[in-house]
Amino acid sequence: MAPKIDPRLLKGLKFRSSEGKEEKTDGRTRLKYYPTERDVTPDDVLSIKDYGDKVVLVIADGKKYSIPSGPEALRAGVPKKDEDEKKEQKK
Repeated sequence: MAPKIDPRLLKGLKFRSSEGKEEKTDGRTRLKYYPTERDVTPDDVLSIKDYGDKVVLVIADGKKYSIPSGPEALRAGVPKKDEDEKKEQKK
């Protein structure tokens, strides 16, 4: 069962995966994988933690997002991934 999530928290997040398609090459049938991307749904969220000033979401594709919480933050736009946040701290 997915935790209750405000849909505004998922705005701008993408779920990335791949789909296999059979292709014939050199007389053999091979399975070739192509990347796919779609919007995140509440069912894709594995974990959600509220730390007061930010909400951390873990998505089923392995990505972790830190989203500033509060009404102003929800209007601000797309949340940052944790990797982007770490890069900014190093600067």
